[in-house]
Amino acid sequence: MIVRATIKSEQIVEVDLNAEAAAEWFWSVSDEVQADFFVAVERISRESVGSHAASSQWSYMTGHLNTCKCSNPATREMIRGWGESMKDAA
Repeated sequence: MIVRATIKSEQIVEVDLNAEAAAEWFWSVSDEVQADFFVAVERISRESVGSHAASSQWSYMTGHLNTCKCSNPATREMIRGWGESMKDAA
């Protein structure tokens, strides 16, 4: 006799996630999942720091990218384009 059963389990896996791996994941998912990601970032930011945390984080990030050696002109232009697109959509 063969018995088939569905077993539900929960597993926790720790992954050493670096910026490169996160970026590869981000660009591999659909636009909807990318949007969900930003909604989750804003929610976590608001819950962690307060109601103005998301806009402050944007300022900190763009300031960092503008002055840090980790950045480059293409990255700054991409972020600038996102910001302009958001202004146009509002």
